[in-house]
Amino acid sequence: MLHSFCHSSIGPKHFQPHLLYVTPSPQPQTENPKMGTETNIHKLSQPVPVADTLASQQKDYDCTPCRLMGSAAFTGLGIYSYASGMSQLRQREMEILKSGSRVTMGMRKGGIFGLSAVLVGMGVYRLKF
Repeated sequence: MLHSFCHSSIGPKHFQPHLLYVTPSPQPQTENPKMGTETNIHKLSQPVPVADTLASQQKDYDCTPCRLMGSAAFTGLGIYSYASGMSQLRQREMEILKSGSRVTMGMRKGGIFGLSAVLVGMGVYRLKF
């Protein structure tokens, strides 16, 4: 903690660093069962084995309900984008063909199918992994 004996009426020109002192803050006690309540800086500065860290993170990484919800969201979005996109494409088919655009109906259908397939694939991936 930093304490100052300088008064607020004394401006920056009158700053007196010899009137500042630092009080040491108490060392926090760790509650980690692997380390106990010891606060040894040398022990804390040692690297933790990577295999142990990954194993402890992996067990709580992703719960089953989270994976199910994510999978359902991606899969549902893929199915919806396919159904909605193809429906809108059928409605506007004549208008698109008359416009003479370089982007043909086959390319548009392929784009919608590709996007939908990627989203459904992400849903399956989310469920598996």
